[in-house]
Amino acid sequence: MRPLSSRAAPKGAAGGAQSGNERCSQDIARRDLRACLDQHNEIVRLSVAFCAEIHQSSHAFITLVHERQFGECGEFQREGFLDIGAYITDYIDHYREPARQEMKFYAQQSSLSAAISVAASCRCANGKRHPHQRRIPRAVLARVEQRLLSRSEAISEVKDFESLLTLVDDFTVDIRGIGELAVYDIAHRIGAYLRLAPEKVYLHAGTRVGARALGFSGSVVERAKFGPAFADLSAAEIEDFLCIFKGALRGGDPIAGACKGAFSVGGCFDDDQNYGRGCEGA
Repeated sequence: MRPLSSRAAPKGAAGGAQSGNERCSQDIARRDLRACLDQHNEIVRLSVAFCAEIHQSSHAFITLVHERQFGECGEFQREGFLDIGAYITDYIDHYREPARQEMKFYAQQSSLSAAISVAASCRCANGKRHPHQRRIPRAVLARVEQRLLSRSEAISEVKDFESLLTLVDDFTVDIRGIGELAVYDIAHRIGAYLRLAPEKVYLHAGTRVGARALGFSGSVVERAKFGPAFADLSAAEIEDFLCIFKGALRGGDPIAGACKGAFSVGGCFDDDQNYGRGCEGA
């Protein structure tokens, strides 16, 4: 008889012990995995909360911009921050009505052809050139006018401002000397006659500068993204506001830029000169 110590282990005994060790290792691995997943979920939760906080902060940034010195415009400075609401109030008090009267002139034209003609030639109610397009040669504007008049049927069929803007851009893209501001202004004037108002905020020239100061980029921004601070302004008025107050928003001279109607619509130009509010005195 072979010694007991030399007997073969019962079948499955060694394998059973090994399986037990494996199960123990697997249990530990599962516990570690659960702990890892719990940590991961907590990180995700915190990330979502952080993103929500950042989103809220972006709206707060629209309302309160970092501290600047304003001298005679100190009324706009509240507890070390620039209150955007004060500038919006200034816009409503001093710029809204002149802008509406300007658009009313184009809206009351006798026909679409007449509206296209005054819009494309950039004429104001006083018969003078709109200051936005003061540098564009008369011959260039005449080409734009004739081009758009020849496409009046297509223009009459548009259903929204975005489509109108696209048409004006497409019809004038090959005319040298017409930039994005002129295209927008002409479409906006024709849109006043067609009762098609912008639903988004279009960024160009000075508007882009003002928008960049608030953290926006690109060529078009949804109106809702400007947050509750701008709730009382239409998309077109926000575009106008960003042009007018670009200097103040980016930290420029507020005395020349935003004191009780002192700042002109010249803020929409690529330079920093002032040329009077819209058609007034043009």
